[in-house]
Amino acid sequence: MKSFLTSLTAAVAVLALSLAGGGAARAQVNDEMARVVVPDKPDGVLVAGCYKADRKLYGPYAFTFCLKRRGAYAASGGGLKCEGKLDWQVEGRRRVEIDLARGRCNGNKAWAAAQVSCKALTPEQELLLALLGDRQKAGGLRCTYYPTVQGEPDRTFFAIRQKA
Repeated sequence: MKSFLTSLTAAVAVLALSLAGGGAARAQVNDEMARVVVPDKPDGVLVAGCYKADRKLYGPYAFTFCLKRRGAYAASGGGLKCEGKLDWQVEGRRRVEIDLARGRCNGNKAWAAAQVSCKALTPEQELLLALLGDRQKAGGLRCTYYPTVQGEPDRTFFAIRQKA
C-alpha cells in the first residue's frame, strides 16, 4: 500500500509540473478538424469541439466555448446570459490561442472582450488523469482567461470537452 501511495504521489507531482508548459511559433487555423501536434502522436490532438470550464468565472458565471470555423462562447449565471464570437489559432505543438469578441447579454449588458490561452494535454498527462480516476478531463484543455477589464485578475481553469 505504501508503494502504491508513493507512486500515486509521484504521478500527481509529474502531472502538476507538466500542466505548467511553454509556447512556440503561431499557425493560423481555418479547419474544423484542426489538430495540435503532440510528441508521440504525429497526427496531433483534435482540439476542434466544444468545452465547458470546470469552475465558475468572475462570480457566478459558467463559461463554455466552441472551437469551430465560426467559434462561439457563452457565459451565464446570476440571471445573466451572454453570447459572443471567438477567433482561435493553434500555436506550436500544444497551445491554442483564443480571442473573445465583446458579447451581447440580456438586460442591456455586455461581456467584455478577452483572450484565453489553452494547452492540450500530452499522452502522459492523459494517462495520469486516467490512473487518478479523472477521466472526464481526458481530451480537455488547461486554460488561462485574460480579461481586458482593468483590475480583474486572470483566471485559470480546465476546459472539459463536451460530447457532441
